[in-house]
Amino acid sequence: MLPGQLRFWLFAALLLSWQIQAATVYKCIKEDKVVFSQQPCPQAFTQHRIEYQYGVTTETAEGESLDPLQSLLENDSLPEDKLLQRLAAEIYRLQQQNSYLEILRASELQKQERQRYWQKLEREDPAFIEQRDKINAHFDELKRANDDKIAKLQQHRQLLQQKAEAQP
Repeated sequence: MLPGQLRFWLFAALLLSWQIQAATVYKCIKEDKVVFSQQPCPQAFTQHRIEYQYGVTTETAEGESLDPLQSLLENDSLPEDKLLQRLAAEIYRLQQQNSYLEILRASELQKQERQRYWQKLEREDPAFIEQRDKINAHFDELKRANDDKIAKLQQHRQLLQQKAEAQP
């Protein structure tokens, strides 16, 4: 192998490894301080893993078994007005995320349509239809999960509002 080719392949391998690492970011939290890193957090920090896949960013707390939604609903330390504000903010965030998911779905379907066009496939092509159905199923599942969370939050918010109205 020539030295130029060797350098090219080393550079390509380095670039590929950098891209793989860039898809995962760690959010390290200690008291009021937040630090983002591509390396796992030191032991003194609480670690959240942020991943980017299919145009969607997800954040998962490592070592935490309680669902964040459930912890919000079971939070007894907040006054009712603050809890109602947080519930409304979370509902709004999930609705915005649903809108964003629809934009991503449209983008993915448009990308697939361009590929179909350049490959000169018919719209009735089974591979094209199968891929389109996979895309739709993926985004339908994400949207359904958000809708379930929104329904749960709205139900909890209504219960809190009824409780507040019943008190003199």
